Amino acid sequence: MDFLSFSEITVTKIVLAICVEKGAPIHRNRPSHGLALQLGGRREYVFEDGKNFTIEKNGLIYLPKGSSYTVRTHETGKTYAINFEIDREERFSPFYMRIKDPFLLTEAFVAAERAWGQSNAGRESELRARLYDVLAHLQRERERIETRDPRWKLVQRAEQYLSEHYTDPELRVCEMAAVCGVSEVYLRRLYRELLETTPVTRLRAHRMKRAKELIASGFYGMREAAELSGYAEYSYFCREFKRETGYAPSEYRD
Repeated sequence: MDFLSFSEITVTKIVLAICVEKGAPIHRNRPSHGLALQLGGRREYVFEDGKNFTIEKNGLIYLPKGSSYTVRTHETGKTYAINFEIDREERFSPFYMRIKDPFLLTEAFVAAERAWGQSNAGRESELRARLYDVLAHLQRERERIETRDPRWKLVQRAEQYLSEHYTDPELRVCEMAAVCGVSEVYLRRLYRELLETTPVTRLRAHRMKRAKELIASGFYGMREAAELSGYAEYSYFCREFKRETGYAPSEYRD
């Protein structure tokens, strides 16, 4: 799944903000998400699933939580990194972006690294603010890239429809495809190629996020939260919720 495909990303914790010239070569099962901006040198990231990225000056790489990879340093240079946690449990795919105008992005990474070394009362807020600056910049950069490919417009139309109708238990992928004016098979292929996920997975993610919010609020019963999130069958909702979170809905609330 594409990390930047979410319009809203909630950061729950900053784990580390640092500047390095040469880090560890082998990483197994990353404990947190990471964004690394390379200001010089050249590094190659080789992931266990076969993905391979060569990062040079002004290149940024996203390193998913749970990923395993090897870093080959071909030429040393400064790299700024921010490691963090978010409120989602999905497995994301790594990605690489070459930043067209890195000035503002570099400022945000440098400010985060500086804030990490402080111990004042506003430290955590400053760190999160700088990370949100980075995420906003990346989403704008992705939007600039997407406008060059007409296929993205179809996916964005499908995503917009999904975000407006996911609470309808009768929503189907064929309906999303019809809104976009394409076949269901083609829409599923676009999701695989551009977002590395499926429409059904995205629908489930929307519904689960909503259900967790409603349950955590304490204002809704389990069945009501399920219904308001788009689940017509409570037993199916309970199975999906347990698979997603590891908890039964009532356990999650407690």
